[in-house]
Amino acid sequence: MNIRTVVVGLDSSPRATTVLAAARELATKYGARLAIVRAVGMPVDFPETIIPMSSAQLADKLLLSSQDTLKAQIAAIPPEMLLKGEARFGTPWQVICDMATELKADLVVVGTHNRNAIDWFLGTTASRVTNHAPCTVMVIRAQG
Repeated sequence: MNIRTVVVGLDSSPRATTVLAAARELATKYGARLAIVRAVGMPVDFPETIIPMSSAQLADKLLLSSQDTLKAQIAAIPPEMLLKGEARFGTPWQVICDMATELKADLVVVGTHNRNAIDWFLGTTASRVTNHAPCTVMVIRAQG
């Protein structure tokens, strides 16, 4: 197996640390580089009366906040292993698949969690990435 570029989808959940550790281990083993992405979405029914800022201002703040969180998550990744770390607006599975396509990734690493009724109906991010990614996908199951 020839793995050069690994796209890693992270979120703010506790499992993100486990997902990143697994991706880092693979990158070390294969001499690959990591492209780490975090999707940012706008609240569906955002009432502007609650927070006195426009949707555009809120979007900018959410993106900056997510980028800061991502920087903290990837701070321990050696610079020579890190291809990029980026927060993007969009649906998580689509953001991850888009980056994998853009970079011609060899592997995508994402996390999953215990499924509930809504997940069975709508599908999880991990299952959608698995179905739409242009390359192999490794799903890291949450502990517990």
